[in-house]
Amino acid sequence: MKIKHQLSGLILLVSTVFFTGSAAAQKERTTKIEQLAELPKSKTHITKELEARIIETVKPVLEQIEKLLSEDGSGNYALYKDEVRKVNEAKSADEKMLLLQKIQKNFYPFIKSIWDQAKIDDNQYQQKIKGLFPDHLKETIRFKEFLNFTISSSSQKPIPPPPPKPSNTCVDANTLFKGLFGIDGGAIGSVQVQVAPARPPSPAEIVVGAGAAIIGFYRGQGWIRNTITIPGTFPSDSRSLRSKKTFDWRGTASAASIAGCSWSTVAYSSAPNDTDFRSSGEIYTAVAPVIFLCIFTKKASKTEEAVFSKTDLTGLQFGLTCYGSATSSIFLSHAHAHSAAAIIKWEVCEE
Repeated sequence: MKIKHQLSGLILLVSTVFFTGSAAAQKERTTKIEQLAELPKSKTHITKELEARIIETVKPVLEQIEKLLSEDGSGNYALYKDEVRKVNEAKSADEKMLLLQKIQKNFYPFIKSIWDQAKIDDNQYQQKIKGLFPDHLKETIRFKEFLNFTISSSSQKPIPPPPPKPSNTCVDANTLFKGLFGIDGGAIGSVQVQVAPARPPSPAEIVVGAGAAIIGFYRGQGWIRNTITIPGTFPSDSRSLRSKKTFDWRGTASAASIAGCSWSTVAYSSAPNDTDFRSSGEIYTAVAPVIFLCIFTKKASKTEEAVFSKTDLTGLQFGLTCYGSATSSIFLSHAHAHSAAAIIKWEVCEE
């Protein structure tokens, strides 16, 4: 069963939830998926104010590059624009990545020659861009060619020591699935969120995809939770509960600019109320402020343990969240984000 939400015209929002199995099972599972009326305010790397400051900082560079491109008589600029537009029209994340790799291979010499002719002081502009960010992010910025850069941040809480004795009272939290999702955005682009319960051997999964072009902005987020109750699933007493979950995450953030600024962000977290994805997660942003491509890919496989009191249902019920956003600041730029996570195993035991 597939559920879609869509706005017509230039604004498109698509949210998708997949189910398989019998009609009765499908009906039961639909009650486990909930759409949020509004996405929470996440503290991502780039705000609208910061975006405006980046654009203003690289404005002299963009003007030089645009002048040289307008004077190009080789025909490569027109071909480059056509290929970047094909990326935006591609439907799947794999297809987009293949097209981006093709552009990187075929047009790098042309873009490099234009950049060299412009005689940009890369180091000077890199320092200017770095100076726009708060201290905790400056050291995570990694510059590539053409002033393109990535931002990352992650920190993990230490795993509590194992209990002295194993507990026999355990539940498989993946079987107590509760899914949430939220989407928003506007102008040209799309966002898709898929949240699916575990169907052994397949794990519980979240897939978020966002794309933006022509001054578009789209973001989506999905959550996997459980429906543990106390009393109910466990008795209400003074014993603690140890949650152990194993999950995989993969993210791809890409920004493609013909002439202008675009950026995308991918993130995940395994802790509730982690609005900046840093206390128990990771967040990455790819930015192309002037021209060409910036692509960032990351994978993570983790096993985490945490001990909760039986009064902390918020922490106990939280499994994983996955986030993706894409922004195109002007007509000649595109951005894409693909963020996917799966909880392979999630066990909660009394101790």
